[in-house]
Amino acid sequence: MQIVSDPEIIEAESNSTIADFMESHDADYFNEVILPKEESHWVAWFSGGIDADELVLSDEDSAFEIVWWPAGGTYEPEQWQPEA
Repeated sequence: MQIVSDPEIIEAESNSTIADFMESHDADYFNEVILPKEESHWVAWFSGGIDADELVLSDEDSAFEIVWWPAGGTYEPEQWQPEA
């Protein structure tokens, strides 16, 4: 899960919409507009249930992580697992 605060970033980065987005915008737009927006609108991302080393599903605590990325600054990883 990725958390952003700008709908255009969602459209440009989502697997289900990136093809249409890139078809209606050129690479310059992506580089000049979207990438700078990501610095201030990409908030966090959560990865969970996948062992990053083995690339397999896992219930181990180490397989769950949320990364806070405040305004493109230094990101801060945190082990986190939602309660089932």
